[in-house]
Amino acid sequence: MTVLDRLGRQIDNGLEAARDGVEQAFQQNLRIGVTGLARAGKTVFITSLLRNLLHRDRLPGLHAVAEGRIEAARLNPQPDLTLPRFPFEAHLAMLAGDDPAHAQAQGGDPAACWPPGTTNISEIRLSLRYRPGSWLARQFGETRTLHLDIVDYPGEWLLDLTLLRLDYAEWSARLLADAQSADARPAASAFLAAMAQADPEAEATDAAAEALAQPFRRYLQIRRENAGAPLAMTPGRFLLPGDLAGSPVLTFAPLPDSAGGGSRRNSLRALMARRYEGYRRQVVEPFLREQFGRLNRQIVLVDTLSALAAGGARLDQLSQALDEVLQVFRHGRPSWLSRLFAPRIDRIAFCATKADHVPDPLRPDLRRLTENLCFGSSNRIRYEGAETAVFALAAIAATGEAWREVGGERRRCVAGPAEGYRGTTLFFPGAIPTDPAAPAARTGFDGPVPRFLPPPGMVAAGRGLPHLNMDHMLQFLIGDALT
Repeated sequence: MTVLDRLGRQIDNGLEAARDGVEQAFQQNLRIGVTGLARAGKTVFITSLLRNLLHRDRLPGLHAVAEGRIEAARLNPQPDLTLPRFPFEAHLAMLAGDDPAHAQAQGGDPAACWPPGTTNISEIRLSLRYRPGSWLARQFGETRTLHLDIVDYPGEWLLDLTLLRLDYAEWSARLLADAQSADARPAASAFLAAMAQADPEAEATDAAAEALAQPFRRYLQIRRENAGAPLAMTPGRFLLPGDLAGSPVLTFAPLPDSAGGGSRRNSLRALMARRYEGYRRQVVEPFLREQFGRLNRQIVLVDTLSALAAGGARLDQLSQALDEVLQVFRHGRPSWLSRLFAPRIDRIAFCATKADHVPDPLRPDLRRLTENLCFGSSNRIRYEGAETAVFALAAIAATGEAWREVGGERRRCVAGPAEGYRGTTLFFPGAIPTDPAAPAARTGFDGPVPRFLPPPGMVAAGRGLPHLNMDHMLQFLIGDALT
């Protein structure tokens, strides 16, 4: 290579580095956590969010789209090399009816199906190239890039954050009180029998610890299947252990406190307490620090309708669980220094999912009920300086509307194919009370809420997915970053 060739190569590299530096100066990153308890619909929500930002024909409520300022969007390699990538393409294929495994299970007949729930943490980056809306911003560049890093994690793991506020005795008291309640005792019978036979002050052995941990683990699994009280289903890794399966840190169980409040150093109770503390330090604290400590925005998915359908204390349990989880996060208005060293979550969208399960006139009441359900959390977060908003939405609108006779009157219902039913299923939830403490909110529904199936043919080339209010939620969540 001649001197002139080397000089030309150096100039090209220098220009490319300068161009990269200028581009980076006009890039912004938002790390968004999609938070919600198990079965709140996080997987479908993220799949819909990505598809609709890639194909923006169904997002008129996002101002940058309505004004034609978003020029392009694409999925980019994620910055965190240690996290699995969110399987967007596989989930979209299931919604389109192109999943071979599901087709084989259906006897070779392809059909759209819902993707499975979240079982591990994952991340994905979507980048938007856009033109700034304000005159001042345009003076510093014609186009800019917004990177959205979207983080997904199991709702079971999310509940573990509440353990950071409880020592072993407090956690045991909470879990045992629930296990001995009327609705949980049948599921807890084997665990309670094993606990009654154990001697908490006896010499600790691994065999004795496993003899309690195994029925306790099974109790949590049954409790989850029966949609029990969320806060009573911890530790979450007992349900979804991941790479910790079989380790000592997942081999403990709650025990009643001793009469004097203390235990011998080598006793079974002391071993259980040490393993619980180890779980908090080695599993929960790193999870909070490494995944949640870097969030800028937060989406909180709330399955208000299912809680309302269950009646009784389920709304109270949902509200308490969300409030305890959200107390662990760092919310507030960020400064330039905190953006660099200690990010704060400055916008939180509370989203009542399954809005397509109620007819249009009832959706404002579903939103208002969710707003009242989350009032304590939202009020505290606003006091800390962050902005909040509440939406009733459906990540994928799976129903249409129809009329039926209910009690001698014509009622507006939702309609669509549903699991376990033939033909079209009509569903009318009745009035949606807006006060969680009202008698109508405690009685539950007469029948189960149908699980509506994905509409066939909804994944069309070049188009987003049908939804309700995702665009308005996105305007609140990221609209300021696209100005």
